Amino acid sequence: FADAATKAEASLESPVGPLALVLLARVRYAQGDNDAALKALASRPELARAPAPSALEGKLLYEQALAKHLGEDGRPTEEGGALLTRAAEALARALESPQALTRAEAASARITRAYALHRLGDLPGAAAAYEASHLAEPERLAALRGLASLCAGDLDAYRRSLKNLLAEREGDALASQALAQSYVEHKAFDEALEVA
Repeated sequence: FADAATKAEASLESPVGPLALVLLARVRYAQGDNDAALKALASRPELARAPAPSALEGKLLYEQALAKHLGEDGRPTEEGGALLTRAAEALARALESPQALTRAEAASARITRAYALHRLGDLPGAAAAYEASHLAEPERLAALRGLASLCAGDLDAYRRSLKNLLAEREGDALASQALAQSYVEHKAFDEALEVA
């Protein structure tokens, strides 16, 4: 870890400065110190606004909010809400240039942003973020599960989101299956067959 941190610090002024900052923060995180990882990112704000550091910052802030700032009811405390807001903002900043991230980093940033908005109670924002996450990674179930949880009390909103996905990507197997299942569960068999 010491060697990696030293090499990262030596590379902060180079053209790969943002990636060196990510390495430095990841070293601190791997050592079990989320706070030190966030401090490393905050120490170089001019580098931290790049996509990769922003994605890592968002992930760390989200984890910190969940670990330390949830009330007994599972909702974020005031401080937790502030951390989740910062996380969502950092992740949105990272996703402005998703091509600068690895596929895994971009996928993680999209779904974590959706989770943060969901926990903040931003239903329209979370729905849009879950939809964007699914459209980018249609073979994964996480975004559809998030949508189902988000819309648990509003079946129409859930179906609207699934139809939005199908309008963007006709024949999307997982979205079609989820929509058909939502009809089957409520004995709307004609609608389910139409989707199928």
